[in-house]
Amino acid sequence: MHLLNQEVHETYEVKGLRKSNALELFCWKALKRPKPTEEFLDLSKKVVNYSVGLPLALKVLGDYLKGRSIEVWGDAIEKIKNFSDSEIFDVLKMHDLLEEMGKQIVIQESPDDTSKRSRLWCYEDIDSEQVNVILSQLYGA
Repeated sequence: MHLLNQEVHETYEVKGLRKSNALELFCWKALKRPKPTEEFLDLSKKVVNYSVGLPLALKVLGDYLKGRSIEVWGDAIEKIKNFSDSEIFDVLKMHDLLEEMGKQIVIQESPDDTSKRSRLWCYEDIDSEQVNVILSQLYGA
């Protein structure tokens, strides 16, 4: 937020789903039903709390846990908290929405001047004159 406040005039904080809606979305993905069975209730609530109601996280986690045993759920939830489960990380890392979100964040850093962005996404964003200036600054040429 500190970095955004330096460049952006207005921010909007995305709110997660209410817990009841988040639980229902997660259960549809993970259990193919609107509510968890008694044995999956506590673990489902942990996932909903962990995901803070973000729909993409609920869908990805629900897909990951679908069809797995309660023992696997417990182990997976602990691993998810530490992001040590590379399968989940890989799913999130392939997801197009996350890539698009990253691109939009970078564009918002400087909508009109690509030289002020922290990353460049395509060749058209690169100005050869700017590259020459940067290289001369770095190498004193």
